[in-house]
Amino acid sequence: MKILAITNEKGGVGKTFLATQLALYCAKQFSIKTAVIDLDSQGNATHMLHKNKLAYDAPFCSLELLKPDFERCVNLLKSQPMEAECPLLLIPAPEQGQDLINHTEQNEADLVKSISYFSQAMDELDDLLDLAIIDTNPNPDMRSTCALFNCTHSIFPIQLLYESLTGVQSLYDRLNKFTSGAPRFDQEHGDLGLLPSMVESTPYQIKAGLELAEKQADLLTPIREAVVTTGPDNTISVTEKECFAAIKRRTVFAEAQGEGHPVWEMPNSDRGWYELKRTFFALLERLDVTFEPHPTPEQEQAFAECKELHPQHYRALVRQLWLSNNFKDLPKLTKSHEHTLALLNMRHNVPLSYLND
Repeated sequence: MKILAITNEKGGVGKTFLATQLALYCAKQFSIKTAVIDLDSQGNATHMLHKNKLAYDAPFCSLELLKPDFERCVNLLKSQPMEAECPLLLIPAPEQGQDLINHTEQNEADLVKSISYFSQAMDELDDLLDLAIIDTNPNPDMRSTCALFNCTHSIFPIQLLYESLTGVQSLYDRLNKFTSGAPRFDQEHGDLGLLPSMVESTPYQIKAGLELAEKQADLLTPIREAVVTTGPDNTISVTEKECFAAIKRRTVFAEAQGEGHPVWEMPNSDRGWYELKRTFFALLERLDVTFEPHPTPEQEQAFAECKELHPQHYRALVRQLWLSNNFKDLPKLTKSHEHTLALLNMRHNVPLSYLND
């Protein structure tokens, strides 16, 4: 199981939007068994996912994972089968009146114990889930400490504003403090870096974004897309274009959160979803979520047909299909429309690493 901690010491930077919409994308678009663990006492992720029952609730709140009784809670969860249609679990925030800070921050001994309980709970959930996404509170307290110490990957949504950019070093000081030598953290690939969020096309943010890409490109997530050209003899060539992942400030994103819907189900979301799904695909690739492939015979046949038609480029073409969710701009991938649909739906049955095998 991969564990993504979404954290920042500043509120209002889009952590909950990223946690909920990325989780919905993974669960609904790729059938990845995903959990959102809401460690923010404000419970914004919980409220959003409750609006239209987008996830099924664990029979306990996230606070219970930091207590000695965590094993009983996890066993309750294991007795509930995940829903195949949308394998998304929510471990909700504590209800009002359940003070997470008072419970976990009495002294250093309590802190160490709670981190240990949370770590053991993650071990127990490993067989149940492929991916856990942790939404943390903005304060650098016990909740974000637990998330950082136990994650395999981390990401910092950040606004392209002066006060945010000048605080990057403190974010990394805290990250390194808890992930250096941490048992789960992927020391080579676990730092997903900064994700510019709520980006606006103002002169200042454009300048800040360009400077970030020029001076600290290693902290950004690249989006790689296939560009297909067809020659006069109908032969195709595939090149790559690259940009950096970011999330713009769009009205439809706020409306999706407010109404409790995946962005792609919202009216007038075409442009926003075109951008967002590319960012999410790039993040999913870097997370490298793995599970046992189980393609259907029709999907295997469609994949073989694509390989036969495009022996040099079939992997890049299938990857672009899964990224874009659109085969209209691609050459004919299989021998029939039905098989092309099967090739698209194959992403529900195999991990992205299947294209590297």
